[in-house]
Amino acid sequence: MVQLTPLHCCALFNVPSQIIKFLMKQSSALAASLMTNMAGQTPLHIAVAQPGVKDSISTVLALSSPEAANVMDRIKRYPIHVACQNKYASPALIRSLIKLNVRALSLRAHRGHLPLHLATQFQLQEAAITVLLKAYPRAINSKNKVGNISLHNAVRYGAPYGIVKSLLDAFPDIVYMQNQFGNTALHCAAAYRASRKVMKLLLEVSHL
Repeated sequence: MVQLTPLHCCALFNVPSQIIKFLMKQSSALAASLMTNMAGQTPLHIAVAQPGVKDSISTVLALSSPEAANVMDRIKRYPIHVACQNKYASPALIRSLIKLNVRALSLRAHRGHLPLHLATQFQLQEAAITVLLKAYPRAINSKNKVGNISLHNAVRYGAPYGIVKSLLDAFPDIVYMQNQFGNTALHCAAAYRASRKVMKLLLEVSHL
């Protein structure tokens, strides 16, 4: 384990992708790209967490490899989990990470979160969430350690109407699913003061 490698610095400070591509051609590049910092993060973990991915994923692509996409950090997050916690993550970024490690869509990070749980909690754009749903539909009704599904997370953390609707369109029956406290998404929406539009949608789908 190391604190920071040159590739970590490239990811952190958004170094031009041409420089990263040059470094990645060196004989020790793959080994360097798999080195982790004190948090267990590779350069790819750091790259996908940057706000700049909203405009360009060139740094991510330059650092990407199936090997790097299969490294967990110290709280059991693969790079796609980290990307799903970045509200700036674009659909293109999510697609790229899925291609590198589709298996990670079904793997749980700390607190039992799948990438979809994190995406709805941190309010990725609707198009990015749609990419996740299409790639791993079974995530829609998967529960985390407290029994929350992604719909619970969405309404609890104030996701906009479009995200809530996309989840319900994918599988309407999730509106009836309860967490370990017996709460449905409607309970959470009321407790966390979801918008009137979201509340109305949940009531309609619940046939109340």
